[in-house]
Amino acid sequence: MLIGRARQWVVAATSVALLATAGVAGGSPAHAASDEPTMSGWLPYWSLGSATSAAVANADLFSDVSPFWFDATADGSKASTVSIDETWINSGSRSSVTASLRDAGIDVLPSITDSTGTRYLAGVLSSSVKRSALVTQIANLVESGNYDGIDLDFETFAFSDGQGSWATTKPAWITFIGELSARLHTNGKLLAVSVPPMYSDSSGYWVYAFRDIAEHIDRLRIMAYDYSWSTAGSVGGPLSWVRGLLTYAVDAVGRKKVYLGTPTYGRDWVTGALGTGCPTTSNQRAALTRTMNTSSVTFTSAWERDSASQERHRTYTEPYNSGQCTLTRSAWIPDAHTTVARWQVAKEFRIAGLAQWMVGTEQVGQWDLLRAEIPSEEPSEEPFEDPPPTVPETPILDHTEPAAGRPIELRVGKVRKKKIVLRGSVAQSGRLDVRIVRKTKSGRKKMVTVRSDRSGDFRGVVTSKRKRLKLKAKSSIGSSAWMIVRR
Repeated sequence: MLIGRARQWVVAATSVALLATAGVAGGSPAHAASDEPTMSGWLPYWSLGSATSAAVANADLFSDVSPFWFDATADGSKASTVSIDETWINSGSRSSVTASLRDAGIDVLPSITDSTGTRYLAGVLSSSVKRSALVTQIANLVESGNYDGIDLDFETFAFSDGQGSWATTKPAWITFIGELSARLHTNGKLLAVSVPPMYSDSSGYWVYAFRDIAEHIDRLRIMAYDYSWSTAGSVGGPLSWVRGLLTYAVDAVGRKKVYLGTPTYGRDWVTGALGTGCPTTSNQRAALTRTMNTSSVTFTSAWERDSASQERHRTYTEPYNSGQCTLTRSAWIPDAHTTVARWQVAKEFRIAGLAQWMVGTEQVGQWDLLRAEIPSEEPSEEPFEDPPPTVPETPILDHTEPAAGRPIELRVGKVRKKKIVLRGSVAQSGRLDVRIVRKTKSGRKKMVTVRSDRSGDFRGVVTSKRKRLKLKAKSSIGSSAWMIVRR
């Protein structure tokens, strides 16, 4: 059984014979106003348009996304001996997609995958000169693209290099993450890593050293899927397995950096054959395994629900070899209710949220089911008159705390139905944590913590349905004036 298998094996929507007659039933923590989970996920380059649309349409649930835009390849002409190549994309441009996502209040952390070859990247990280050059390449890529950070999806260590290399790769990886993190954080950028699971400091895919990199990273996305690979079974694994890997991750990294990977794809295996000309070897049967996206499936009563994983599955037969052979097949796939079940586990562990592979391939109705899991915001503690139709260009300030001489300036960017994009600056260059708080009847409530960039500018998003909010930005050097935002 191979757990956390490389995601590039999950292909785009496949035309599956058994499903042809079988649509779908049912209809940064930085963005959260509470301890509710948020959504993260990956946008595949081969369906970038629909993936982006899905994220933007449900921006109230998303903290960040990672478009699959870059791939590391071997290149001896570079100081790092690595080239970071752009992937083909099926829709729009990187700049236009980035703008759309950020306008919706979603941070953009593009993924870099590893196609350098077996043990190649591990060798690069073991060289101080090459490693330093690679850090510079990645930092420059983030700055030139105006991204909010980067996501490292380096799966070759786990699935190609062999466990015999891990003792050497692990310390080089830890050093690399520390150096890259320092470079990115200096510029107010985020570092995410997408990794297969660990179960203790020395079990699972321990080469990724969760505990050792915890202080350096901002997101740990655990690829908790491909639980069943070569034999039929749940793709995302039983929830008991999920709870086990989260128990370790929370202890090693901390709750608010952990995202649980959740799949929106399934597989259909050959489990038996009877007749003439049937596939007889495991390789022949494996070649007939199908992969399908949740969005391509219509769930009928033939699909049962597995209580351990909350996934759907069905067993059926189909003709093979011009009808001379009959195959027995077993299909397993998560649906919207599976995602909700994993969301509930995320709430149970109070982690940052879910990371979906892939955004845009989910069952219709999933997003509304997740919204139903979020408690309604408490009634407003402050009375207000009917608000004006637009937010004033100059926000109204609380005159008990005049703005003059304040070390932080806070202003409104955009106001949407459920989100308010805030921008500001601090009177000090360099990275600085800034907390946005809301005044309540009983005191103050933290809405979001953001980080200023090298020039002192910052951007944050608060989620609220309130018609009137009184907000302030606070940091170690002081605070802004109170600002009232009305819808």
